[in-house]
Amino acid sequence: MSILQNQQSASPNPAEPKSSSAVRTAPREQFIPLRKAELVEVLARSADLSEIEAGAFRRFCRLLQALVHCEYQTTLEDLKNAYAPFDPDADTRPGGQLSSDELRQRQEQLFEKFGWLLERGNFRRLAQADIERALAACSQWGLNLSLDLTIFARLEIYCRGDVLGTRFRRSLRNRFRLEPVEVPIYQRLVVMFRLREGC
Repeated sequence: MSILQNQQSASPNPAEPKSSSAVRTAPREQFIPLRKAELVEVLARSADLSEIEAGAFRRFCRLLQALVHCEYQTTLEDLKNAYAPFDPDADTRPGGQLSSDELRQRQEQLFEKFGWLLERGNFRRLAQADIERALAACSQWGLNLSLDLTIFARLEIYCRGDVLGTRFRRSLRNRFRLEPVEVPIYQRLVVMFRLREGC
């Protein structure tokens, strides 16, 4: 069992190299590009609120933040407990041996909770057809990646930030000068998988 999170630009086609920043976004995501504190202050300074109402609003926001933090802390602990039997880098010793049924249950719990958490963070799960299409497509650089998906007992890929990014390439056609190429990329990519026995 392994969980990988790439917080840099990741392409739908794994053969695409990483570079440059996004040009424009495709479909709009549910994201407000402000820090929580800044958003609260912008709303509290609204002309419709008196000083007393603004103070009450700030207190409400602090209580709401504490509640959400507590909820996610509980979820994080559940996630850590579900992952613990599969963690290859664990510093702690297991309290006891889990049966195969218990291990299967922990795996299901791990995938379910992790998927729920990612969806709450505006990630969307890529369908198997999307993964296969990305692997089958040849990149702008003529690279093609071959991956045997049968080695995975379970493979889930989540993405966020469908954008068009700019990459640069050289070609004989333009005398090896750099030319910009727009390519679809994912700004965030999370890969979660379990290998089949013996792989």
